[in-house]
Amino acid sequence: MWKNILIADLLLAESKYDEALAFVGAMKAAGKSTGLNALPVFTAQRHEIAARTLLGLADASQGRARRRLAKRAHRQASRMLARSRESHFRGTALRLMGQAGLVLGRPDAGREVLERALGATTKNGSLVEQAAIAILLGVAPPPGVPGAAIAQALGRR
Repeated sequence: MWKNILIADLLLAESKYDEALAFVGAMKAAGKSTGLNALPVFTAQRHEIAARTLLGLADASQGRARRRLAKRAHRQASRMLARSRESHFRGTALRLMGQAGLVLGRPDAGREVLERALGATTKNGSLVEQAAIAILLGVAPPPGVPGAAIAQALGRR
């Protein structure tokens, strides 16, 4: 199962969104057959990969397709948030929801969620996640975070 998560993450790094989305489906089916879907960490990671994949597809799309994909990404991030409680996944889920809001053309709502995400990652998250959120908010990221790591978190090359 963890192998599928790693492979999907590598596919995202190469912007192979359709293939990554196929792995999300495979992870869901495998999780159901093995009982791993009962583990919040597994489902949170699956939802994270799905949301990141859908945001990547949305960035490459226009019009209704872009909005539809961003809405799906927002739903996946919301599901991730519901399973994250106070873990480090909470900030990531909020960041993905905020990103989806920005793609949907809701800058105020997106910014509000991103500010909540920054607070959550400051409490319990990584510097890379904090830097990604800072860039989305238009502020300077914390020092010492490699640009490639930030780009990967944001789904950019």
